[in-house]
Amino acid sequence: MKVNSGCFKTIVIFICITILFTACSSPSKNISTTVAEDTPIVKTSDAFVAKLNETGLGIVREVPAQVFATDKPIALSETSDFMRWINTGTGAADVRWLDCEKNLTTEQKNILSGCVPNITFNSDTVFPNTMPKGYDPDAILEAGKNPGLGVRSLHERGITGSGVGIAIIDQPLYTGHPEYSGQLALYEEIHVIPDEDSSMHGSAVSSIAVGKSCGVAPGAKLYYWAVNFSKKIYNMDSEDASIAFADGLAVAIDRVLEVNKSLPQNEKIRVISISRGFDNLEDEGVTAFLTAVERAKNSGIFVVTTSTSKYYDWLSEENDFAGLGKENYAGNPDNLSTYTLGTWEQSNADKCISKLLVPMDARTVADFTQGDGYVFYSDGGFSWVAPYLAGLYALACQVKPDVTPEEFWNTAFDTADALTVKIQTGKPTSGREEGIPYTFQHVINPVRLIESLVNDQ
Repeated sequence: MKVNSGCFKTIVIFICITILFTACSSPSKNISTTVAEDTPIVKTSDAFVAKLNETGLGIVREVPAQVFATDKPIALSETSDFMRWINTGTGAADVRWLDCEKNLTTEQKNILSGCVPNITFNSDTVFPNTMPKGYDPDAILEAGKNPGLGVRSLHERGITGSGVGIAIIDQPLYTGHPEYSGQLALYEEIHVIPDEDSSMHGSAVSSIAVGKSCGVAPGAKLYYWAVNFSKKIYNMDSEDASIAFADGLAVAIDRVLEVNKSLPQNEKIRVISISRGFDNLEDEGVTAFLTAVERAKNSGIFVVTTSTSKYYDWLSEENDFAGLGKENYAGNPDNLSTYTLGTWEQSNADKCISKLLVPMDARTVADFTQGDGYVFYSDGGFSWVAPYLAGLYALACQVKPDVTPEEFWNTAFDTADALTVKIQTGKPTSGREEGIPYTFQHVINPVRLIESLVNDQ
C-alpha cells in the first residue's frame, strides 16, 4: 500500500466501483453549472460537469445511497496481507452485505473464524453461529464509532467545533445519511460524471470529521465539494489513470475560497481536508494544485492532505503524521493501551517513531448504501487520518480563534503521549513468539492539546 494513496486493501474493490476514470480538458473556472437530462456519459473532454449553488449554501443535488447485496464474501483469505500485533497468523475478510450463516460453506465459515479480528462488515452483515466465543461484532461496531483518546470528553464540555467550517473535497457524497446530514451546509460538484453515484469514501471522511456519533467535530459545519479523483475516463487500452489535481482538486480549492468570502466571520471555513496525496512535484497537475493550496494558506486556511509535509516548511517527512491501529477492536478507544501502530505501517515502524500518530484503523463510519446503516473497517489508511486532523483543528479554532496551523501542530507534538508496543517486523506473522518493542514518541492527546491552546491565550 502506498502511503500517499490513503486507500484500503479491504475495500479496494469498491473504490474501483466508485471511482470512474474519465477524460477532462485543461483546468478552467468557466464551469458548466447545468446538466441536460439526456447528457451522454461519453469518453470525451465533455464527460465531467459541475453543479454549483448560486447562494453558496444548500445541497445542489440530493445524492442517494447505493444499493448493494452479495451472496459471497467480498474478500476472504486465510492469511492477511497486513502486519498485525497478534503473535500468530490471521486472515482477512470483508463480508459487508452478506448473510454469512446462509451463504457461506462450512469451510468458508472456518476461514472467517480464523480472520478474527481482521474483519470488515456492516449493519447488513449476518454472522454465522460458529464465530469464536468472545467475538462481538456489535461491541466492535459501537467502539469503532468513538473518535477515541478523550475526544468525547471535550464534546461534553461544549468543545465540538461549533462556529467553525470544515471543507472536504472528496468523491460524491451520499447526502442523506443522518450521521452527518444535519451538519451539511453545502454540497456542490466540481468535476464529476453526470448523476455520479455516491461513494464509500465520501461518507467515511464526512463521518470522521463531523459525524454526530463518529466525528471529531460534530458541531462544525460541513462544506463539501464532490470531485471525481480521476482525470480521464478509464480505458482498458490505456494505463493513464492520472489524478485530477488541476482539473478537479485545484478548482475546488478556489471555490472554497470564493464561498468563504460570503460566510459570516464566526462561520468561516478554517480547514480543508483532502484525502489524496502526491509524489511528483514536477507534474503539471500537481503544480496547479499546489498553487491553489498556497492561495488557501494565504487566506488563513489549513490544508490537510496525505502529503501535507510537502507544502508546509515547518513539516517534514520525519515529523508529519502516521496512523494508529488497535490491539483490541472492542476495547475502550479512550485508553492509550488500546492502540498500536497502524497495521500496514508495522513493516516500516522505524519511520513512524517521530511522527504524530492519529487514530486510523478499526473505525466505524456511515455506510453509503443504507439510510442509516454503518460499516466497520478493520484496517485504515491516511484517508481516514486527514479528516480526523481537520476535525481536531476545528476544535482548536473554536477554543482559540487565532490559532495557526503551525501552532496547532507544534502544540500537538508538545502535548503528545509516548506509546511502547511490541509489533511484528517480518512476514508472515505465523510462528513469531515475540514482537520487537518500539516506543512511538508522539501519540496525539486531544484533551491536553485543546487545554494547552486554551491556557495559552
